[in-house]
Amino acid sequence: MTYRSDHDAALARVDALERENAKLTADNAKLREVADGIDRNGAANRVRHPGSRSVVAIAATGTLLATALIAGVLSAHEQARQTSQRFEVRSTGVARERLEKCARAIAPKPRLDEVSTDPRALDAASVEPVKATGAPCRDDLRVFLDSGLIDGRERRLVDAWRKTEDELAGAISRLVVYYGSDPYSLDGYTTARQVWVEYDRAVTARDAALAAWRGSH
Repeated sequence: MTYRSDHDAALARVDALERENAKLTADNAKLREVADGIDRNGAANRVRHPGSRSVVAIAATGTLLATALIAGVLSAHEQARQTSQRFEVRSTGVARERLEKCARAIAPKPRLDEVSTDPRALDAASVEPVKATGAPCRDDLRVFLDSGLIDGRERRLVDAWRKTEDELAGAISRLVVYYGSDPYSLDGYTTARQVWVEYDRAVTARDAALAAWRGSH
């Protein structure tokens, strides 16, 4: 590809990301309106429908986690737009070296769960370490795939890593937002087990995809 065609392709990707960002921003605003409605009407609903407290709590939790996921996606797209301008793939070898460096920067999964991080425990552990278990190069993966320098089996492996990395980013976002929102007031800490199960599953899937790519070259 010529410099001109590369430049046009990059601009097209940026335009597509901006359109998707606009749509996600609108969706996020709608979710926040729903959450605000729950906050305003929660007390009245509990008075009129005493048995509906758990339903309201579940709805609030779902809205919060959905908002966290959308926020994570928006952040990823914005980072992708910036990265597409600063990370130009010149050769397969250079790109692989960069991704290998990224893989080495991933922190191992901490030994945490809903018990060790229970906010009401005297020695409750922080959930902050989970943030470092996500790869800092998610956007580089997209750029590498878009470069056209890889195909066949390696492309499938890199794409699998990218997809599992995105899933992990969502799981991390949901977990961090949940713990940062007073989970006992939110839903009595009942969702804690589920967010940890989702996180553990996402880490396992990402680690398998990453190992498959690293073992292929």
